[in-house]
Amino acid sequence: MGGQIYGVVINLLAISIIARYLSLKIFGEYGFILAVCVTLGMFADMGINRVAIREIAREDNRDKEIRILTAVVISKAFLSLISLAAIVFVVWVVSGSSRMLLATILCALATIIKILGDIPEAIFKAYERMRNNALLKIVEDTSYILGILVVVTFDLGLIGIFTALLISAVIRVLLGIGILSRGYFLPGFGWDPNLMKWIFREALPIGFNRVFRKAALRIDTIILNLLRTPQEVGIFHGVYRIILIASILPFNITEALFPVYSRYARDSQEALRVVFEKSFKFLLILVLPLVLILFVLAQPLVHLFLGDKFLTAAPLMQILVFLLGFRFFTILCTKVLNASNQQKRAARASGLALGINIILDFLLIWLYGYMGAAVATLISDMVLFAVSMVYVRRHVCPFDLGPIVIKPLGLIILAGGAAFCLKPVNGFLALGVPLALYVFFLFAFKVFDDDELDVMWRGVRRFQFRLQKADFSDADG
Repeated sequence: MGGQIYGVVINLLAISIIARYLSLKIFGEYGFILAVCVTLGMFADMGINRVAIREIAREDNRDKEIRILTAVVISKAFLSLISLAAIVFVVWVVSGSSRMLLATILCALATIIKILGDIPEAIFKAYERMRNNALLKIVEDTSYILGILVVVTFDLGLIGIFTALLISAVIRVLLGIGILSRGYFLPGFGWDPNLMKWIFREALPIGFNRVFRKAALRIDTIILNLLRTPQEVGIFHGVYRIILIASILPFNITEALFPVYSRYARDSQEALRVVFEKSFKFLLILVLPLVLILFVLAQPLVHLFLGDKFLTAAPLMQILVFLLGFRFFTILCTKVLNASNQQKRAARASGLALGINIILDFLLIWLYGYMGAAVATLISDMVLFAVSMVYVRRHVCPFDLGPIVIKPLGLIILAGGAAFCLKPVNGFLALGVPLALYVFFLFAFKVFDDDELDVMWRGVRRFQFRLQKADFSDADG
């Protein structure tokens, strides 16, 4: 969480600087290139990382783990070449601009190297050594923001921005390999075609699911670029980028739990049900105030993060913030389905949502521009949430979320009412008082049971102990 919160802050700072630095037209081109690279870049992974985490988390044999890692590296290297060629071809056909093509090549290389850099992180996640992942995230994002500052200082333009992205990706992958070589294991020199085929068959549904999800996240930007002006693309991409950065939180929280889901899916349906319900509960408690903050403070936050060019985009933020709320739980359901070898059903749900998104995009963007894109995306994510929940309930573990949901929802409704009553007085007062009441009532109404409180306090004490140990070590040194 610490590493990811740092990443969210740095990425918000980066997009704030970029949005102010580039003109609205060039910012729209930046958003289009990023959308194409991230969408087609998913073909470089195709779910292979997820299978690697799942299988290594279940495996106790080091030789088998090395064989799995070797197969993963070879497979992803081959897919990366195909993905890179597809990205360059698409942008060359659509734009025909040499400047756009060069920027796309740099962005594509950064995307591919970033995906290859996920391989060491997969090993750390399988072993539940999340501090290594946090370290990689902090180093990567720090180098990226420093690169952005250099770009703006020396006015290096769009090419410079993607060069900074590429350099930060290279630093991350080199550091990941270094940590992997010192404390874990590296891939071997041989290769096992049968193992590669098995991994690819297992990964393919997960891969399509990820491609569908990434396409759904970016297809609005691409269709906006086809039907509307670059300026509208820039406005939509700027606000949507804030939502995408915030979506890092649920993705990585559930990613940290993925090895646990994988083991329980193999060993105990009842244990998996318990951990799913508790994950849902804590995500709900986290996401409700986040949605309230972004909805109430949409106008000042858009101005703070993106500048004067985006002053008309507050209503867009207020629609997309509900998208963020649903995304917390669709990501959770997808992880549980993948951990339970139900990746085909996760892919079907994502494919259905993508199809609905594309149909609604062409209709609503044509009629309402970027506001139509926001509504289309929200509807498709609501469908994905509903279908994913049904799949988890029917095919993984029956659950009962009624007792879990009712208290937090009631408390956030009270907090939201207080926020709107206080908003005419002072915007930040309208947020601070309701959020304080929300936290107070979480404990007053016993939303957390005794076991959960015990876990939280043990976590706080363990964190305090590590801080004290670090301070002692520094003083002794």
